[in-house]
Amino acid sequence: MILVVNAGSSSIKVEVFDRALTSVLIGAVSEIGGAAHLKLGDARHAVQAPDHRAALNHLLEGLAVRDIPL
Repeated sequence: MILVVNAGSSSIKVEVFDRALTSVLIGAVSEIGGAAHLKLGDARHAVQAPDHRAALNHLLEGLAVRDIPL
């Protein structure tokens, strides 16, 4: 699996690809430092993400729950 991370000033976006470079899952945490929300695949919910480190942890935990090995 390949994890691509795009960190902006108030969001982190990720996309996971398999070895054939087919997209497996897309996700993001938006509004970091405010009313943050996590979107991973079709799921979306509010999260506590006061900084980028917390936001990335939410994304990595979500990938682990979906059994996506990195």
